[in-house]
Amino acid sequence: MITNIIKNGTNYLKVQLQEDRIIGSKDNILYSQGYIIKDELSSPFFTQYNGKGTIAIGANFPNEILHLKLKPSSSYTFSYDNFAACSVNVRLTYIPNENKVIIENISNEVQYLWIFAFGNFEKIILDQEEIEIKKGLLLIYHSFMEKVEKNNFIVVKGPAKFYIQTLIKNENKGDNIISNFLQNVKNKGKIRNTLRNI
Repeated sequence: MITNIIKNGTNYLKVQLQEDRIIGSKDNILYSQGYIIKDELSSPFFTQYNGKGTIAIGANFPNEILHLKLKPSSSYTFSYDNFAACSVNVRLTYIPNENKVIIENISNEVQYLWIFAFGNFEKIILDQEEIEIKKGLLLIYHSFMEKVEKNNFIVVKGPAKFYIQTLIKNENKGDNIISNFLQNVKNKGKIRNTLRNI
């Protein structure tokens, strides 16, 4: 069982393991309690947890947690900083020079992914129009989605669907910049917005 806990505007996951398994971000584990076995995966950034007990996974940012279902053979890309946890029948590839993760569902069943959206999140669906998104706000997208960098923005042309976040992690200053979506995203067409599943 996985519970989403909200305290002081910051969300974290509380995972109750009953002889089952989950993959978590090594950097975002808050604590583990009970009979929990930790197995390091091929990448040092991800740890598989199994056994019987409790794991808490969080991030020290104001955030929302996005719960996503991954269809068989699907592939998505997101920042490592946003990773919380996922089910085990996936392939995780870390790209160090970009600090990004590619997740692939390698099973014949739906798999699950939990990621932190700094600030909040919104789902964007494009038909044939295009959109300019400020760098750092693109949260998760299909690995084959076409996008082009343009100054401080990323240009995405439809058809496409993806999630954005509304807070940018500023690693140079060690703090956060709250970005207003209406000011930082230049929309060149009609956008339909819905929440949840990618």
